[in-house]
Amino acid sequence: MKYSLVAVNVSPDFNLAEYVTPYKTYDVEQNGEADPVVTSDRYKNLVGGFVTLDNGKRYWLHQPDADGFVVKKVLTVDESELDPVIKSWGSWSEIPLGGKSDGTLFSWLVNYIVNHSTFGMANPKLFDFDRRLRAFAPMVSKQYPGKISIYKDLGMRIQDRQTAMKPGRAFTTMFPEVDHKQVIMFVDSFLNSFAKRDLTLSVSKEREEFNLAYSGAQAYMENIDTTWTRKSSSSSCMRYDFEHLECHPAEVYASGDFEIITVFDGDRRIAARCVVYVAHDSGVPQAGPIYGVSEQALDMIDSHLIGRDAEMKNPDWVGARLLAVPEDADEDPPTSFIGPYLDVEPRTLDLTSDEKYLVQDHGGEIDASNYQGIISSGGSQCICCGDRVNDDYTNYSEYYEGDCCEDCYNENHFFCEYAQESFHVDSSRTAYALDSRGRTEELRVSDWAVQEGDMFVWCTDHKNWHIDDVQYCEYEDEWISPDNMKDYFRSDWDGELYNNDMLCNTVDGEEVSREELSQDSTWKMNSESEWYKEEEEE
Repeated sequence: MKYSLVAVNVSPDFNLAEYVTPYKTYDVEQNGEADPVVTSDRYKNLVGGFVTLDNGKRYWLHQPDADGFVVKKVLTVDESELDPVIKSWGSWSEIPLGGKSDGTLFSWLVNYIVNHSTFGMANPKLFDFDRRLRAFAPMVSKQYPGKISIYKDLGMRIQDRQTAMKPGRAFTTMFPEVDHKQVIMFVDSFLNSFAKRDLTLSVSKEREEFNLAYSGAQAYMENIDTTWTRKSSSSSCMRYDFEHLECHPAEVYASGDFEIITVFDGDRRIAARCVVYVAHDSGVPQAGPIYGVSEQALDMIDSHLIGRDAEMKNPDWVGARLLAVPEDADEDPPTSFIGPYLDVEPRTLDLTSDEKYLVQDHGGEIDASNYQGIISSGGSQCICCGDRVNDDYTNYSEYYEGDCCEDCYNENHFFCEYAQESFHVDSSRTAYALDSRGRTEELRVSDWAVQEGDMFVWCTDHKNWHIDDVQYCEYEDEWISPDNMKDYFRSDWDGELYNNDMLCNTVDGEEVSREELSQDSTWKMNSESEWYKEEEEE
């Protein structure tokens, strides 16, 4: 390791003071065994070494910090290092012995990487994950829940200063070769293992609880592995409020034959739900698919159903009753009803003789296979052109609040990839993203995608940008687009973004914000407009 000395507070009483320029940097000379340096403790702090002062002569300085010099470690690049990440991080041989560690997270990360061999372990010399983990020394942050603290480089490790990062950023810092999908998998797995959500489970037959489970505010969405029995809430066609109808279609499950199992997070947002037919002749609960936002929430309902010996793979809802709520109260006899898309076949129903219930049955006259909240027999009339069309060839338009034939629907609607549904053309927005080559791409998206979805954010350039292409400035509480990133820098201390107007340089060569320096009155600025810690000067 190489060293330099900065003359920040050399006393006139120092016998060589006349040959020293204040705030000048002097290299500690190391020419093999002829110019040794003396260090102490595991952090290799400099005790003594040869320095050439202003008179051109070489002197041995013993304990230079006591003579008014600040010792700076000069980090070098190990050109023989094969792993590019470790080479950029700092010389492996100069890592201080001992130090902080998080054995639990370390082991978890090793196992996770080993089990995902697509990370590039074909050439371990170029991808030495074990040494990377030992260098960065990742730890579960105690100060910032859900984050990982790492030593960003060798200099930070020598100073024992960690940076708390979101798990995805920490992982890509240590393993930049990993693709985006694998990072998402890692984040979800990490949160499930080290930052579990505060969830509660509720079971009810009440009408308002069915409504809440479907239309209530959704909890934060994670990426999950889906099957027929475990589905993402984002794919649910009935999770909207259906304000144009007398009641939410899910309320008709409140006939007494069904239960709604709901998982709430700590803010009473919906994390998972499942409709269960509990009046089956066998006495065995017949569970529909579970919809959720995270593996943890799905597992919670899954465990509850297993504990009740519920049928989950091949549920039977034949004979189940739903409340008969006519779309038009004046129609006699009613032919159209408020009702949900049925997740369990058969998706046909018959009206009971007393007109109180709709009973699920094979060959029923009422079709419950559409997503518009209205189930009916017979064809429908296109609200745009007036033509009557078979229900198999209609689409419900929330904009027109009625069914449209395919021609009218396609002419007046577009499909939003990010909401995974269609919207009226009047609800389209322009958003931006970077393509695979880093070029700006203009996107056509829905109002929902930019207002309620989690894929786009409003940036300081007054544009909606894809979340993967922007950076968050915590100090300004603003999102920064790629076009505006030139006006910002990332602090070497807290790793956050700040405007270039806040940029300050320390005597250690670090770029930090004026806001960070203001938190500690011991930081002062020298004649070269560089900041130093006063206690170090003393």
